[in-house]
Amino acid sequence: MQAAQVARTEEAEQAGDFELPPEQWRAWEVFTACERNWRVLIGIGLVHYDGIDNTAMQSAMHMLGVKRKHQRNVFWMVRVLEGEARKFLNQR
Repeated sequence: MQAAQVARTEEAEQAGDFELPPEQWRAWEVFTACERNWRVLIGIGLVHYDGIDNTAMQSAMHMLGVKRKHQRNVFWMVRVLEGEARKFLNQR
């Protein structure tokens, strides 16, 4: 790797950029399409993001044209993304 490439890679890591493998693109699309469909538990002084509504996820997959044979795999990939997002959202 050349010095310029190393510098760009380090800058991207500091900025929070990341690479998304092509096989995960559909899951990312569904995940971002469901950004307003989180189940949120609210109590006195408490807000807890529980997870993405399954019906909303199914609807997003349909609207985005995810083929039926890929839906199971996309569902589980979105669950992984959801788990990581939950850690971030609930750390307040």
